[in-house]
Amino acid sequence: MSVTNDYENIGAKALAGLLVFGTFTFISLVKLQGAYKNLLIFSDKRTNEGVVFLSPNRPSKEVVRTFVDRLEERIKSIEYGKNLSSSEMTVIYEKHLEFLRSQEVISEKEFEDLLNRVKTKSEKKVVTLVSK
Repeated sequence: MSVTNDYENIGAKALAGLLVFGTFTFISLVKLQGAYKNLLIFSDKRTNEGVVFLSPNRPSKEVVRTFVDRLEERIKSIEYGKNLSSSEMTVIYEKHLEFLRSQEVISEKEFEDLLNRVKTKSEKKVVTLVSK
């Protein structure tokens, strides 16, 4: 008869285990949702992937706002090319490529190919989407 008692209590044990596990899972999901709520996310401009994730309330809104303002200032201070013509940008790109070639990061052929691409891109304002 001990076998019958084991089978009779298995349902109650399973229910108790399910309640404990279910409660733990529910609490975890609620906490996880709260962690991702109202995040301030900085994304990579090219890939649109999140790079920096900030909670606007931790440590405080003022500290986060100050950090964001300083980060934005720093990014804008190192950005160049907005007010330059395409020929001026071509000169800058060529200097960058010459540096990479001098440091042997790129070969002479890569230098020529890249420089050709830069010059071709700066000359064209309209891009052909379909070749005939």
